[in-house]
Formats: sequence, structure tokens, C-alpha cells
Amino acid sequence: MTDGSLGHQAVVDAAPDVLYELIADPAMAPRLFPTVLHLERTEGSDTDHVLQRWVIAGDSIRTWRARRTLDRDGRRIVFEHDSPRPPVRWMRGEWTFGHAPGGGCVVELRHDFRLGDDGGRFAEDLDRNVGAQLAELKRIGESLPRLAAATVSVRDHTLIRRPVDEVFAVLVQLDRWPGVDQVHRLPLPGNRLVFKQGEPLVVGSWWVAATADGAEVALEQTVVAGRDREQLAADVSAALDHLVSLTS
Repeated sequence: MTDGSLGHQAVVDAAPDVLYELIADPAMAPRLFPTVLHLERTEGSDTDHVLQRWVIAGDSIRTWRARRTLDRDGRRIVFEHDSPRPPVRWMRGEWTFGHAPGGGCVVELRHDFRLGDDGGRFAEDLDRNVGAQLAELKRIGESLPRLAAATVSVRDHTLIRRPVDEVFAVLVQLDRWPGVDQVHRLPLPGNRLVFKQGEPLVVGSWWVAATADGAEVALEQTVVAGRDREQLAADVSAALDHLVSLTS
């Protein structure tokens, strides 16, 4: 067994409260961080919960769970991994967001961990990955006003007179949808499907719900720069029409 600790720090030209919300709010990360596909609270309250994270790792999707405790007033987030993958036996971390002396925010991220005997290069890899994560947070945090102004979301829905299971089965069939080789898709319980693609960064969610007349299908897409609302509304409408045609 080997115990270790790593601490990282970055100074970001943004308000501490803003950066705290970027990390605390599960809805924010998929829209801003390129490798984050989806975050979902699986149990607990707003301030003490289990959060499942899905991230894009090359052509695959990795997932893990962590318990988080949020202290909004203190701008502090503590997390502990649930059943971490070997060689990690245990890992805990803490984010803090404080005022920098010259303005902006000092972001600190600490990890404490215990490794098995086959720890290998875990500490070196963690050091490199966390450094890259904070560099990305700095880039996004300092660009947030521009990104927020350029972000567009559209939601639309339609009724398909088919059973919910049949409609959702068609929705998740990759070979029925053009261009999905460039899209990362994640089916979720409750007949939901989330997806993400880059350049421009697009995140979206499908919902399929049972009604007395068949399946109510909703689609929401958010684009971070690169498309106006009219274009995005046309894309959402076309995707719904395509699903209707596939289930006719």
C-alpha cells in the first residue's frame, strides 16, 4: 500500500462564485468541457449527493461515481470516489475557490489517495491530468462571458403513435442515423438518450414518454457558439422528423 497527496493551483481571471458554480452545477460541465459527456446526481440532496460522471476517452466512454459535499458559502467542494478502479484503493479530493490578491480567483484542487502495490505511474498521470483540467478551467472561466452570450438552446417535441419501447429502440440504433460516428451517445434509464459532438460543441438530450396516444418525444440541443437559434431550431425539427419517418 502507498499513500499519496497531490495539490494543484491556478489563478483565474474570473469571480470565485462563478468558478464554484462551474464545478458544482452538473449541467454546466458537458456544455463547456470537451471531454465531459454527462453528469447526473443519482442520490442525495443538493449539498450532499452521489454524482455519476461519464467522460469521453478517445473512442470509448468511461464512467465513475463520487460522493460530493458542497459548501456554497465557503466555496468548497469535497468528493470521495466510490469503488475506484485499480490501482486506486481510495481517493478523496477537495476544490476551493478563493479571492486572488490581485483580483480574480485562486482555484485549489487537492487529491489524497491510497494505491495498491501495483500503483505504477498513477501519481504522475494524475498530476498531468489535473494540470490539464485546471488549464481548461482557466480557459473556460476567462472566456465565460463570451461563451454564455454565444450559447443557444432549443427544445421541441412531437407525438409518435407507437409504443415507447419501439420508439426508443429505433432512437438508439446507430445505423439508422446519419453522422453518428462523430457523435458520442449515451442511453440512460427512463428512455433518455444524451449525446455530444464537437466543432461546434453541441450537447443534447432525447426523452421518450408514454401517453394515451403513443410516445411523446422531446429533443433539446444546446450549441456553444457556431449556430444561431433559427439554424438550431431547424436541426432539432429535422431530427424529430427523421425519427418519425423511421417509426412510420
